[in-house]
Amino acid sequence: MTTENHTASEIAILQKFKKRVKKERFVNNQASIYYGKLNTKFIIPSILITGFSSVASFLSSSDFFGEDGKAAFAIGVGVLTAGATIFQSLSSSYGFQVKHDSFQRAADAYDRLITKIDFEIYNPNEKFSEFCEELEADILKIKNDCKYLPPLSIYQMYKKHITEGLTNDSNSDTSSNHEYNQQNVVLNIENLSSFLEQMKQEDNKEEVKEVKEVKEVQEVKEVKEVQEVQEVQEVQEVQEVQEVQEVKEVQEVKEVQEVQEVKEVKEVKEVKEEVKQEEEKQEEKSNDCRNDDVGHRETRDIIELLQNISEDKNNDNLGNESNV
Repeated sequence: MTTENHTASEIAILQKFKKRVKKERFVNNQASIYYGKLNTKFIIPSILITGFSSVASFLSSSDFFGEDGKAAFAIGVGVLTAGATIFQSLSSSYGFQVKHDSFQRAADAYDRLITKIDFEIYNPNEKFSEFCEELEADILKIKNDCKYLPPLSIYQMYKKHITEGLTNDSNSDTSSNHEYNQQNVVLNIENLSSFLEQMKQEDNKEEVKEVKEVKEVQEVKEVKEVQEVQEVQEVQEVQEVQEVQEVKEVQEVKEVQEVQEVKEVKEVKEVKEEVKQEEEKQEEKSNDCRNDDVGHRETRDIIELLQNISEDKNNDNLGNESNV
């Protein structure tokens, strides 16, 4: 079945939304009833105790009883007042009344959403995407306003409620009862069991989908973690390789420097040896020069002696001639 604005798939999605909202309405309504009963267990005794203490206080001030009776009534009034105070303090500390009111408001809000979805199914007047976004915003607002979680027993009660074929809530208004009656007119007794089985199958499918989604999310997280670990390992390996390369480069530079230093030392030694050899050569030359000078001096001396001798001979010859 389609409408003028919505396709069959969109209508089916709206029906699922309606089913989910009905579940939330049932759970919140039952939670409100649950906490209301707990609150009543504390409120009614405190009210009765307060009433009895008022009567006892009145009797303690009357003249029908003696002094002993008045004292007993006064003690009883004190004890009853203390008990009433204890019950009221426990009720306020547990917050049963606050939880009851909060879940009741949430159930009323979900009931209004069901009415809104029904109007959109039977008389569509909004865009499907905009309606779904608005519906999502309304549901999230209700969740934020009701900050308490329903007891888990309420969800078990809902499952039991579905399996037993109870499709209307305990506090549904006249409109929901009318809708339920229309569904009972359409569904006969033979098709009721098949309808319930389909609802069970849909619930199971939804649970399986949720489990699959959770598994997929976990798998994605695990894959991301593995990728992060691999990236970290790769980064560490790259850093280690860089460090090894840097160490090798440093070692090579050191080796090159050592080789250069050895070469420089060798060159210095060779230069020193050459300098020594040149110095030795120069010394030899200087020694030769000195020897040559000595030889020249000796020859000069000899020549001078010979000259002197020749002069003496000449002088002697001249003297002899003069004597003759």
